[in-house]
Order: sequence, then structure tokens, then C-alpha cells
Amino acid sequence: MICADAEAGSDFTALGVHVGAKTAAVAPAPTWTPRMRLNLLMQDQIPARDKIPHRAPIAMVDSILTKCLPDVEVSAVIREDNCFLNSEGLLDRACIPELVSQAAAAVNTCRNQGQCRSGMLALGHEIKVFSDIRVNDEIIISGKDENPMDNWYVLTFAIRRGVAGEICAEGEVSICVF
Repeated sequence: MICADAEAGSDFTALGVHVGAKTAAVAPAPTWTPRMRLNLLMQDQIPARDKIPHRAPIAMVDSILTKCLPDVEVSAVIREDNCFLNSEGLLDRACIPELVSQAAAAVNTCRNQGQCRSGMLALGHEIKVFSDIRVNDEIIISGKDENPMDNWYVLTFAIRRGVAGEICAEGEVSICVF
């Protein structure tokens, strides 16, 4: 049993829960695709483009999924007009630290009551790339601030294709915020 007093046609039915008069029983779990998981996760997203000091054509992050440091989770879709794509539609691996720093900047703005602060990417360390990121890929940049100091962040990160997708890259970046 999931809940009492659920009504037919409620959000429960949309999620595969069959509603009876006073109870709801869970239907067999649907086959979840990465896009379905991403859509469910993104329901409470915050637009990120106005939360970072970067502007087109450099800005790449789209939505903030986790709002508080030390945790960082931000999504991005690699668009066709991305200036870091090569002629084959592959994202230049050298911009991976930039993606992570933009994700951190967006979360930092939320943490600071909307005050967008400039900063700089100071160092990328032990960055491993397992799979190329391509045009139209939906990626999730997640990380954790492992060394909190005033104005300095050392983020260990992973970039995944979709919510439960493969890890494309992981490593560590150091960022200074002014």
C-alpha cells in the first residue's frame, strides 16, 4: 500500500500507481530510460545561465540540480553551436575543467543569495576521460568540494551522460572565486 485517500487520475496514476477507493497499490515498475530519469530529476531544476559570469558562446551549463555546496550537480546539453565542438561533433576534452568550473559557479551563486561572483579555474588534476562527449549529449556534472577554504574550492567531479549513464570523465579542479 502506498497511500490512503488517493484519488483516481492523481499524480500517483501517472507514476504507475493504481488507485482504488481508499488505497493505492503499486503496479509493476516501468522500464526507465535515462531520459525518463533525467526528466523526473529535472522537475525542480533552476536555470543556470543567469547564475554564471560566462556568456555565449562560452556558457555551457543549463540547469542546477543541487543547490548547496559542498555538493554540486548541474546539467548541460551540448548544443550544435558550442564553440568547443570539432568538425566531427566531439567536445574538446580540454574544456572539461571549464564545464566543471561553470557548474561550481552556478551553485556558488545560489549559495550566495544570487550574487554572481567572478573567479578563475586554477588547476585541473588527474582528469581521466573515459568517453567522448558529443553534440546533443545531455550530461550531468556532479562533484563535491573536498577542501573548503575561503574563496577556494577543490572539486572532485564526475561527468555522466544522462542521469544513470556512463561516466565520461572524472578528476579534480581547483577554483578561486573573487
